[in-house]
Amino acid sequence: MSEDAIPTAIRWAPLLGALATFLAVLVALFRESFFLRWRRSKLSVTIKAEPPDSHKTEFRFSDGTVVPSYVFRLWVVNSGKTTAERVQVFARRLSRRHANGEFRNETRFLPMNLLWSHGVGVTLEGLARGMGHHCDLGYIFPPDSVNPNIRRPARIPQSKTCLQLEIEVRPFTGTSHLEPGIYHLELRAAGANTRPIDVVIEISLDGGWHDEEADMLSRGVGLRVL
Repeated sequence: MSEDAIPTAIRWAPLLGALATFLAVLVALFRESFFLRWRRSKLSVTIKAEPPDSHKTEFRFSDGTVVPSYVFRLWVVNSGKTTAERVQVFARRLSRRHANGEFRNETRFLPMNLLWSHGVGVTLEGLARGMGHHCDLGYIFPPDSVNPNIRRPARIPQSKTCLQLEIEVRPFTGTSHLEPGIYHLELRAAGANTRPIDVVIEISLDGGWHDEEADMLSRGVGLRVL
């Protein structure tokens, strides 16, 4: 190396060292980001108008009274690489189909979390990889039931059924009760360590009650993920 080249090398040494450090930090950051993304939990939501998601049962109220009902549940699965933590399912928006085929937002609908099945509450603390858990969508009770625990908005005829969404709080305005019609319910499922996902559930209600489960789930109610 010539004498003229030595000062140049010395002058560039700090810059080269800083560049090497910067590149090392970038590699570390991106490697960690890639690893976390690869290890992230991943949620999916499905529902079918058939058992075990939907079926006839008996609803037992806190006062001990029992009423026949149909229950409808979402199936939430974690297909990721690690346990999904503190998972919630949020009912964001409700729209209803009008006579011209257009879906319009139900402005009175109050966005809230749905409740997990089997008394878990609003938050599922953990959903292991490859595992699923039901989240309650709602219930339908017989239209002629006189049980005082069943509240029906005045706008819904006594001869018709309605779907009571199983949200954390039922508004006294009755906005969580869906009368006969076709609806799009927008949901968001998310957890502390998972990317939120949005799904739309189409709900078709004819307002009838059928004692036979097969009839109710084929004629009275339609459910699908769009």
